[in-house]
This record gives sequence, C-alpha cells and structure tokens, in this order.
Amino acid sequence: MLLKAALKGHDDSQFYLGTMYRKGDGLKQDKAEALRWYRSAANDGHKIAQFNLGIMYYSGDGIPQNKPQALIWLKKSANQGYAKAEKLLKQIGQTNRN
Repeated sequence: MLLKAALKGHDDSQFYLGTMYRKGDGLKQDKAEALRWYRSAANDGHKIAQFNLGIMYYSGDGIPQNKPQALIWLKKSANQGYAKAEKLLKQIGQTNRN
C-alpha cells in the first residue's frame, strides 16, 4: 500500500519509504533507494525529505559527499520553516537565504 501511494506521487509515502530504506526498517537497507525516494518527495516540496536529503549529501551517507548540493536542500527545508534545518544551517555558519 505504501509503495502504491509512493508510486502515485504521494510525497508523505515517498518520504516514509525513503526512511524505511535508509534505516532498514521493514525493508533491506538500501541508501540508493532511500536517496531516490527522498529526492522524489523533496522535489514535491516535502520539507523533512529535503532535510534528510541534505543530511545524506552533507555527511556522505551512502552517497558521495556533496556539500554544495547538501546546502541547496537544507536551505529549501529551512525556507519552509523546518526548525532542524534552520538550526543545522546556523551551526555550520550558513543562513537559509539562497
């Protein structure tokens, strides 16, 4: 059911599927699949998916580290008012301005 909704473009379902793949929760852990689903949800404006995608890029979690790409996603999340993204950007000396 979750996969069906994700495939139909439901951003919360895409986000949850990404989280399940990232953590190996109920599914075999697969960071590439996590990235795929987070990116789908993030492109649809899901602020927590944007944050998680930014974290994956920032830390190189299962993908090559890419701090410029990380900042793009973290700023998108912060610009939607996601407090964790705002806090992280401040901690690393960035603002949420594009």
